[in-house]
Amino acid sequence: MFFRFNDSSVRTVGRWVKSGESAVTTAPGSKFEIAFKGELITLYFDMKNNVPTYPHLWISVDGGARVESTLDYYIKVNCNDGGYHILTVVFKSAQEITNRWLENPEGKVEFLGYDAEGNAVLPESAKKTV
Repeated sequence: MFFRFNDSSVRTVGRWVKSGESAVTTAPGSKFEIAFKGELITLYFDMKNNVPTYPHLWISVDGGARVESTLDYYIKVNCNDGGYHILTVVFKSAQEITNRWLENPEGKVEFLGYDAEGNAVLPESAKKTV
């Protein structure tokens, strides 16, 4: 089942702009978390205007080891079991030479949503926000 970027099971942290069909960031260090059910989750991104070398992400399941991945139209993550999981995706890096600040950014992460067996409830964040 497909869940959009603005579903209650998704939390963005850092500098994100949510509008229309996606959540967009150009700031490395920004992240999103997803609470989901199932053994497989597929993340969907809009790559329009991005240019090689594409941004890199850190991906972690249930607080485990981070795996580095290059941004792509979709990224599949397999889990060890079909239970409930928390997936964390951090925007690791992008080329500084690409346009990330003006209209039509070329070095962005634009998250559309995810596909999983089901969504779940994120635990409350105890982190302070400014």
